[in-house]
Amino acid sequence: MFIYLQDLNRGNPKELILSLEIPEEDWEEKLTHCCQEIIDLNPRLKTNGQFLEAYYQLGSLMDEKGWSEAAKKKLRLHFSTGKGKIVTKMSKRAYQLFNARGEWYMYMIEHINISILEKMYEENFTNQLLTEAQNRRRDEMSFP
Repeated sequence: MFIYLQDLNRGNPKELILSLEIPEEDWEEKLTHCCQEIIDLNPRLKTNGQFLEAYYQLGSLMDEKGWSEAAKKKLRLHFSTGKGKIVTKMSKRAYQLFNARGEWYMYMIEHINISILEKMYEENFTNQLLTEAQNRRRDEMSFP
């Protein structure tokens, strides 16, 4: 767990904030686009940051609907039964973590990846990793 907490302290927090736009018009088209991006991910061709960004974008989109059961059901239609639940969990955690810490950290971390976010116990994610991300961001915002 220690190396994941260290990951949250990498880089310069004053770096450019990414503009993560989803190129479709309505919410359902954006959902289809995000899900297809995840389906098309290839670990040989994409970096860890690009994987995290794809899941973050999906999480951001789902957050617009408050992670409602109706939105989750629509998301799961794009994946097999088990895969849909896993994608939902990973996208929520990626969104929560990098929304708290800062989007640019997706490209700076070395150890946190989608697999780690999926397998991490809920209490470790919520009580340690997410809390540390929120604390780091708060500390950075309080310094001029």
